[in-house]
Amino acid sequence: MKRTTTIDKNATAPTGHLPFAVQAALRTSEAAALLADADTARQHETSPVLLREAELNRGEFGVWGHEGGRIVAAYDPTQISREDAETRLRAQMNAKGISVSEFLAEPAVCPIWSGVCTVAEPGHYDHCNHGHQAVNKSGGQLLDVGFAALSNDSNPAPVIYIGSEDYAPGEFHAASASVRRLMDTGDDMAETTMLRQGNGTTALARIDQKVQDETTRLVALVAHRRQVADQLHPARTPLDDPEDKQTAHAAFALAVDAIDIAMAESPDKAVMLLALRAMVNLYAEDIETALETVAAEYDDCPRCRNKMDLPGKSRATPDREIKICGPCCSDEAMREAAGRPWPAVAEWPVTRQARA
Repeated sequence: MKRTTTIDKNATAPTGHLPFAVQAALRTSEAAALLADADTARQHETSPVLLREAELNRGEFGVWGHEGGRIVAAYDPTQISREDAETRLRAQMNAKGISVSEFLAEPAVCPIWSGVCTVAEPGHYDHCNHGHQAVNKSGGQLLDVGFAALSNDSNPAPVIYIGSEDYAPGEFHAASASVRRLMDTGDDMAETTMLRQGNGTTALARIDQKVQDETTRLVALVAHRRQVADQLHPARTPLDDPEDKQTAHAAFALAVDAIDIAMAESPDKAVMLLALRAMVNLYAEDIETALETVAAEYDDCPRCRNKMDLPGKSRATPDREIKICGPCCSDEAMREAAGRPWPAVAEWPVTRQARA
């Protein structure tokens, strides 16, 4: 397959290709989920602001807050012009000690291959995502991967490539797994060689770094799985948490899986449980203090009738409109991860150990 990093801007979309379209507005729920309360915003000296269009409440000209470490604002074009919204939002942020360097437009998204195609030209029909590469010691390309679905191909089906080899999406995992095994073999040889050379401390440090890197990769993989599951079953597993919270949930799920494996493989389960209890006790005092502080601000949980500590949204309804406590949220999350059902609303309250 021929791949190019540039797309002819004057190309005309042939018959049968979808036109490029950018959604004009965010749904109200999306805006509410992404935009935090301005009163809790962190202070910046000078910051760019991403300004989106959104459907807001009548009389609300604009809202702003933080999303993933950046400042994001939204305005309703049916109520106010973008120019007026920028003026009023700038004044609001200045009052909070934030100087706006510029208002940025929402990046264009390919409507056909969103999330993978990086071409933003309106009307494009050649789709690609290049530039992902590993480099050698001199900075040159060692290996690259990417995505392509080009209209001038005899076979326009999308492919993921490694170097000069193209793979159908369903074939790619076997190829990437083979590359990872090859790199692991190289790491093993390098570490063994360093050990034979008397550099065992360096070899051990490299292994420790690899464990840390692989753990980070596994957490990201678990979070990605949850995102894919949400796209497949949005009514059952809605996911609107910020990225840091998704990562925390994924890390917790991975820790639970690791504990399950440790318990299954351990020849002495009693010792394993004592070690686990000791680890929990290290955090117990801080956890209890935090839960008591938060719990004082909320009513009882409708699912377990205990204090509403660290509230979240229950998975028991399609729209997740019912707030429940943190332990109940964790219980539903673990049931979901294990593929087990959670109690329906009609079965509430469910039993959990009451908090003091």
